[in-house]
Amino acid sequence: LTCRFMLNLLVCYVKDFFSLVERKCCVCMVSDFFYPNLGGIETHIFELSKQLVKKGFKVIIVTNSYNNRHGIRWMANGIKVYYLPFYVFIDVVSIPNIIGSVPLCRNILFREKVDIVHGHQVFSQQFILHAKSLNIKTIYTDHSLYSFSNNGCIHVNKILKHCMLDVDHSICVSHTNRENLVLRTEINPYKTSVISNALDSSKFIPCISKRPKWPRINIIVISRLTERKGTHLIAQIIPIICNKYSFIKFIIGGDEKDTVYTIESFY
Repeated sequence: LTCRFMLNLLVCYVKDFFSLVERKCCVCMVSDFFYPNLGGIETHIFELSKQLVKKGFKVIIVTNSYNNRHGIRWMANGIKVYYLPFYVFIDVVSIPNIIGSVPLCRNILFREKVDIVHGHQVFSQQFILHAKSLNIKTIYTDHSLYSFSNNGCIHVNKILKHCMLDVDHSICVSHTNRENLVLRTEINPYKTSVISNALDSSKFIPCISKRPKWPRINIIVISRLTERKGTHLIAQIIPIICNKYSFIKFIIGGDEKDTVYTIESFY
């Protein structure tokens, strides 16, 4: 009986050892912004997830539901996406609900055996809080600049300041963004890093045959035309450049609502 007990115990240890060796490190990406919605954060998360999968990581993505897209969906390279039924109040941003999100968040963290939670947007912090309660490593990437005077930004900064207390590390997409995040959250600057947004230049090669004849120059601006993206700077610069250089033409692309507002601000 003693030998059989020792043999069973040894088998259990061996199984546990090989399960640890074979199990991939699981990274959970969290954000309200993801496909089928289009934008910079959505593309960033998907491309980063694909590269992590190539490196041997297991990646899951958690976001809120979009119209009839809810539940679990699978994407390229075996990336699993959870579309959770959180209530949306502005655009695609869900209402922060720390208590109400506990069952879903903890269920996903346990089911997928998550090792790292990577948040990509302010309201992903509720998921990060639940991860820290389970002693899971957390990372937060900040993509945008926020004001210190706007009422909405003031409340967002308060939520972010509280949630960033337990984050293991934070990433910013520019040095200006890093300064903005440190001032808003009062976190230790040594716990933040700057990883600049990358650009695949091969996808932005212009067709030389369609270039205007010299000396005409076209300047193209494609962006979400909001204040956080520097639209007010564009509105101030365009009249100055056009008055000084008559051969320069601006072509602007963006949301219809914001484009109309921006064009009106030129005059």
